[in-house]
Amino acid sequence: MFASSQEEEADSFRRVYKLLQLALSDMPEQLLRQRYLSAISFIMFSLGQFERLNTQRRKRSRSFNVNHAIENLIDMVAGALSAPISPLEVLLGYVGAA
Repeated sequence: MFASSQEEEADSFRRVYKLLQLALSDMPEQLLRQRYLSAISFIMFSLGQFERLNTQRRKRSRSFNVNHAIENLIDMVAGALSAPISPLEVLLGYVGAA
């Protein structure tokens, strides 16, 4: 059961990456992969922080709107993934290097 769950998780990450490749087809593979991995790390960290804040604020009878935080997280990640390619990335060889 555990192995199956890990396989399903890995398959989900691969499907997301393939969809990003289609949506950002003009982005060089190496740069897209770097942005994807950074985005996954940012998402995981942020979701953990949201949970921590939500728990802390509940204890203090203060509200934390997780739904708004997640909507904002989606906006930030979409912006980061689709950000213009900087001249430095061109100089480092991301653009044109396949």
